[in-house]
Amino acid sequence: MTIFRLIGGVASVLLIAVNTLALAQVGSGVAANPVSAPSQIDPGPHATRAANRELCRAVRKRLVKERSLDSQNITTICHDGVVTLAGTVPYQREIELAAKTAGQVDGVVSVKNALVLRSFGD
Repeated sequence: MTIFRLIGGVASVLLIAVNTLALAQVGSGVAANPVSAPSQIDPGPHATRAANRELCRAVRKRLVKERSLDSQNITTICHDGVVTLAGTVPYQREIELAAKTAGQVDGVVSVKNALVLRSFGD
């Protein structure tokens, strides 16, 4: 009877040790499936800022290339694919054109248009 109790106790200790090691590996941040690991990694603030700057550059470049648009007074602000256009343009049609043009850039999720008409004294 004591042999069975001893074997049962040893088996219990081994099971607890194995479970503890398995839980420690799962909780350590090591991905069990390395293929899915990149989707769980946060790019960090530096990479996010760099991506936002690059998107703004691409949007400004596209706005400047649009011949029917006076883009010199347009400011772009980009955050996670959302582009905000601010500033002034001389004609109403340019407000819509700027938003349409910005929305065609790869990586733009949505466009917030805060452009206003420039008054004739400016």
